[in-house]
Amino acid sequence: MARAVHPDEIAAVPEADGLTGDQVQERFGRRDTFELAAELYARVPRHYPEAPPRPDPWRAVPGPFLLRGLVFALPGLGYAVGAPFLTGPPDALGLPAGSGALTASALVGWAWNQGLAHRASPGGALAFAAGQSACLGAATTLLVRGKERLLPPALLPTAVGAALLPATGLPPWVRAVALLATVATVLLGRMTTHR
Repeated sequence: MARAVHPDEIAAVPEADGLTGDQVQERFGRRDTFELAAELYARVPRHYPEAPPRPDPWRAVPGPFLLRGLVFALPGLGYAVGAPFLTGPPDALGLPAGSGALTASALVGWAWNQGLAHRASPGGALAFAAGQSACLGAATTLLVRGKERLLPPALLPTAVGAALLPATGLPPWVRAVALLATVATVLLGRMTTHR
C-alpha cells in the first residue's frame, strides 16, 4: 500500500480478491471498497522505492569496441590470401580480372561486396566471392546475436595465412584451405548459436 499512487490502486486489490461491497460494510464498517481504500491511502505514509542506478552512458568500455573493430578488419585479410583466385585475363576496361566488380561492390558496402564480385570472372573468383559472402553473412548473424567472441578464433586461419604470405608466398592449395577453414568455422559458429 505504501507504493500506491492513488486510492483506486488499493481498492483494486480487495475487489480482485472477490470482496464485495456488503462484506466491506460488514467487516470494516465502510460504505464500499473505495471508501476503505481512501482511508487506507490516507493512513499509510507513501514510500516509493529508489530507482536502480543507471549506468553512465558516457563511460565507454573499450574491449567490445576493439573486438568488433578486429572482427570487421580481419575478413579483409581474405583479399590478400585469395589474391591468386582473382587473377585472369583483363576485363573490358583493361584492368585485372575482377577489378571493376570489386571496386563497384566496395562502393556499395562491405557486407555485399563479394555478392557483386561474382560477376568478375568464373572459376576461382566465383568460389572466392561465394566464400566471402557466406563468411560475411554468418559473421553478421553472430554479431547481431552478440556472439562476436566466436569470430576471432574463426578468422584465425585467414589471419595466419596472411601473416605467412610475405615469408612463404603460400601455394594456392594452402590459400584455399585457409579460406575454406575460415568459412567453415564461421558457419559452424553460426549454426551452434541457433541451438
